[in-house]
Amino acid sequence: MSSGVYKIVNTTNKKFYLGSSVSIKGRWYKHKSRLRVGKHENILLQRSWDKHGEACFVLESVETGVEPENLLDREQHYLDTLRPWDPAIGYNIARQAKGGDTISQHPKNAEIRAKIAAGVQKRYAEMAPEAKAAYSEKMSGVGNPNFGKRWSQDKREAASVRNSNRSPETRQKMKTSAVKRWQNPELRQKASEEAKLRTGDKNPFYGKKHSEETRKKQSQLKKEYLAARSEEEKAAWRKKVSDNSTVKRKVVVDGVTYESMTLAARAIGVPHQSIYNRIRSKSPQFAGYEYLE
Repeated sequence: MSSGVYKIVNTTNKKFYLGSSVSIKGRWYKHKSRLRVGKHENILLQRSWDKHGEACFVLESVETGVEPENLLDREQHYLDTLRPWDPAIGYNIARQAKGGDTISQHPKNAEIRAKIAAGVQKRYAEMAPEAKAAYSEKMSGVGNPNFGKRWSQDKREAASVRNSNRSPETRQKMKTSAVKRWQNPELRQKASEEAKLRTGDKNPFYGKKHSEETRKKQSQLKKEYLAARSEEEKAAWRKKVSDNSTVKRKVVVDGVTYESMTLAARAIGVPHQSIYNRIRSKSPQFAGYEYLE
């Protein structure tokens, strides 16, 4: 058996694991070696092996004679068509031939995510201030792996679905975390300084307008959003939009009246968001900021 794509099939329930290798036979030996000692990387396959026994598993070739440089492409083809990542069909955890997301469908995903988060938080907490600053600088701009990249439409839609399906508990946890972070004076000061650099003609959107296509898309998204909400939710949303309106509401800043929050921001030389935050602030420092009812 030469290079190609293979399946490790459980003859009891017909579920299978799909993979590729330059030597299918050699790879099969490695799989069995790891499975026999209970240390296989794929926990789903390992559990099934332990439950049903080695005698219930056989190796089947899916496609042989594949050139090494084409192996991942062919494996991806069969991952897409045979869907072994579906728990009802197979044992694969990732949907991609080369790694990809190996956490979302992992049976211990919550535990894994918690360990990863704890590890990152610990490493960051132990970093010296100079190291933190250096890391922040390294990951900014072109140093960021995602700099200049845009998600494909498929990724955007998948992210939208994930966000929409978040539980109320998760949403509350995220909100609490964000509020806690924003209470950090250093973070607020840094954000304020960065925002000041994006006013007027320094704003990336300065002098630009949304295209007609973008306007229609935004309008459609708004309609879809409201269509999926109850009447109470719609009323709450409309009230929130009205309360936060910065176009029609006049504002007063230290006794001076401005027709809008935008005009006030321009006159004072601060970001639009700063005016909004100061109006809502309970600090005596911003007592002179208010809406003109």
